[in-house]
Amino acid sequence: MISVPGARRAPRARSAILAIFAVSGACALVYQVLWIRLLNLVFGATSFAMALVLAAFMSGLGLGSLLAGRWADSLRAPIRAYAFLEVGIACAGLAVPMLVPGVDRLQAALLGTDASLSAVLTVQGLSCFVLLLVPTTAMGATLPVLSAWISRDEHSRGRDLGTLYAVNTLGAVAGTVFTGFFAIEHLGIPLSNSLAVATNLGAAALALWLSRTAAAQIDPPEASGDAAAREQQPAGLAPLLAMACAAGFLGLAHEVVWTRLIGMVVWTTTYAYTTILATVIGGIGLGSLLAAPGTDRCPDPVRRFGYLQLGIGASALGIFPILLALVRFAPGLLGAPGESFAHGQALSVMLCVAVTALPALLMGATWPALARAVVHGRGSVGRQVGRLYLSNTLGAVLGSFVAGFLLLPWIGSLAAVTLLAGLNVVLGAVAARPGSGAGRPSRLRYAAALTGAGALLAATLGSVDIRDLYEAQLPEGSEILSVREGVTSTVMVADHAEDPPVRRLWIQSAWVAGSGGGHVMIGHLGALHAPKTERGLGIAFGTGQSFAAALRHGFERLDCVDLNQEVIDAGAKWFAEHNGRLLQQPGVSTYVQDGRSFLARTDARYDVIMMEPLQPWSAGAVNLYTREFYQLAASRLVPGGVVTQWMPIDDVPVEITRSVVATLAEVFAQVWIYLDYGDLVIVAGNGGAPIQVAKWRERIARPGIATDLAAIDYDDVQSVLSTLLVGPQDIAAYAGDAPLLTDARPFMEFAAPRTMYGSWFESNVEALASNCRSPMAGFVSDSSAPLPEALISGALARTFAAYLVAMNNDQREDALVYARAAYELSPDLVRARGYYRTTTWLVAREREQRDGPEAAARAYREHLQADPEFLGMWLNLALLEQRMGNASEALRLLEEVEGKPGEFADQVAVALQELRR
Repeated sequence: MISVPGARRAPRARSAILAIFAVSGACALVYQVLWIRLLNLVFGATSFAMALVLAAFMSGLGLGSLLAGRWADSLRAPIRAYAFLEVGIACAGLAVPMLVPGVDRLQAALLGTDASLSAVLTVQGLSCFVLLLVPTTAMGATLPVLSAWISRDEHSRGRDLGTLYAVNTLGAVAGTVFTGFFAIEHLGIPLSNSLAVATNLGAAALALWLSRTAAAQIDPPEASGDAAAREQQPAGLAPLLAMACAAGFLGLAHEVVWTRLIGMVVWTTTYAYTTILATVIGGIGLGSLLAAPGTDRCPDPVRRFGYLQLGIGASALGIFPILLALVRFAPGLLGAPGESFAHGQALSVMLCVAVTALPALLMGATWPALARAVVHGRGSVGRQVGRLYLSNTLGAVLGSFVAGFLLLPWIGSLAAVTLLAGLNVVLGAVAARPGSGAGRPSRLRYAAALTGAGALLAATLGSVDIRDLYEAQLPEGSEILSVREGVTSTVMVADHAEDPPVRRLWIQSAWVAGSGGGHVMIGHLGALHAPKTERGLGIAFGTGQSFAAALRHGFERLDCVDLNQEVIDAGAKWFAEHNGRLLQQPGVSTYVQDGRSFLARTDARYDVIMMEPLQPWSAGAVNLYTREFYQLAASRLVPGGVVTQWMPIDDVPVEITRSVVATLAEVFAQVWIYLDYGDLVIVAGNGGAPIQVAKWRERIARPGIATDLAAIDYDDVQSVLSTLLVGPQDIAAYAGDAPLLTDARPFMEFAAPRTMYGSWFESNVEALASNCRSPMAGFVSDSSAPLPEALISGALARTFAAYLVAMNNDQREDALVYARAAYELSPDLVRARGYYRTTTWLVAREREQRDGPEAAARAYREHLQADPEFLGMWLNLALLEQRMGNASEALRLLEEVEGKPGEFADQVAVALQELRR
């Protein structure tokens, strides 16, 4: 028993140890989050890789619990042993980040891009298990060691073990929140890891100090004649451990499915995943804490465990109806960012609590019940807790794999929820079944609980559809064409009744690409900048239109990489007419891999590497924006090759955009920034050779390329070059002292979700335009077709930029001023003429609706003073005069241009015939 020389010393020691163990739990989650991020950079951000890292981590915890359980009960000074374990965790925690580069080199040496999945998983799994073996085993050993110390009284064993587990779990919540909301962004991964190491050492020092007190000592069972008690095992231990394994399996499987479902409703930022994880873990910890005091008063903890499982199954069935109700009653409220980061985060927390709180609380309550059932005899606490924790942990690892790799892609998230809830009911029915000597009230309670859970289960079968969740979020008039749930995410394709109609590809809760030629300049500009177009690589497939644009430049081989097979399949089936049936073209290959991992393992060299990653606020996207990634990409380019990257600027502030550019400029000698309507296309390379405009003009004139570019108003080489805002000569001035994005401090992933609530397009464009001084430096034009001075000086690009800002702000009168200025700077430029003419028509239409036809007529007449050759404007003015009752003036206007050639000559002739009747 515990030796307590003073009655007041034991409670203080107990409280201190519980506090230390909470801190230990926080450190464990800090390590887990950091190491998963580090290893994802090596293995790739695939579901398989993340599952392997998590499996290695949790398996180590289980192994440590089992091994420590064998000797925990024989320790006279368990607090001292715990302190040494904390020291071991700290030392190993310091070493893991130093060893990760070695794992990277090992993988690169053993695996190629064509390695089989089994080979990849074998190499990654073994290296991951070896790397994490020591620290995770030490972490797992702490629970049985402290359990042997804290639980020596049979009458409070359930309370003590439940409380110990609860404080460690709640500490893990604190570690999750601290790491996900603060540490990585502001401290960086190395410093955050060092802080966890220092905290472990501090906990160890405090534990060593506490171990010197008499309250920290226990009498081993051998010393008191209780040797038999140490070996005592409860009758039917194997079934209880099987129940623990099943509970762990179902708990983690539920968590995987819940994360997928919630991700279809909230934006998939890093904060969303942190919130989901913290909510579930917090519910489990709080459930254990609340249930612990009453566990020892329960005459049958196994039956209590059973009823809890019935409750978990019943409450889990409500997840989808709750989600659907929230989306329907508050359309757009959850999926949209909200009014501010605090507002959006509060919504995410409320959603996660509403969906997961009850089942998570019940899951947490199962631990003290199982611990009370399993642990018998004061000399076997550590051994039996070790076995219990091992069983629960191994079940959790298996549940994570089965849910992620089998249930979600095979039967979908909703069927998975129903199946898992049904298994909870089955497990609960077995565990809660009254014994042969149970009385009638007990049997009636059991029958009622089982009937209620079974009825809820039966009511959900076939009554829900995942399409309902998407339909509740889509604008009116949309039609869902396809929904596919894969290993990594859910992919949906829908047609939207917009003007013009558009087809969009959705991944989880956000649409990521659409039809209509968006982002094709990623492919065209990369190919134009490259000296050769023999082999290209595209990362992040989307609809395939960007990569199809590059293929038109004559690539002999094009490798396309994406994390999701479902995205590639959607591009092949639903966007084939938009991407020119890209995947059926010769030389095109697809790889379902993480793009960064693919680059690390390939020995191919590329003329162009095109990247269209998810928005900067998306979880994991930052891995394709860091200095280390750009260095890797640069090493896979042929001499003169280029990297082309899409960069959205509407929901990203200037500071982040400048950091992306500064990071690229740190790796590449030349960086060009093009403003392609609402987004940037950044091209980077180390070639250094002058760019021949004549070659660009020849390439752009090719039939397939010319058609592609004309569809987005880039009809000639000058129109394309007029989108260039910043060239290599001005990059340093634009980037300034912006901090670099690195693997060690990927702050963009954390800052971008907080800033996505505002509109940053104008400030981004203004910052770029203010540094548009010599954008064409490095371009050489031929003497027969020299570039206009307005293009060379950047005046044209700046004017177009101001025009796009005004149009983005719906300030069409201002936009018309800039459109006319651009036209006057270069009247022969197709883009300038097109913008000027279109904007005049828009302004005239608005003026007519607001101020009457005379105001619209003034807009047309002002335009004709500058652009008298455009027959369409004469026709518009004449038709307007006719509507005002001035038929003679309409006839005069059309007769003035009668017989002139032009785009609207036929319409002018028809209108004249009608007026002359």
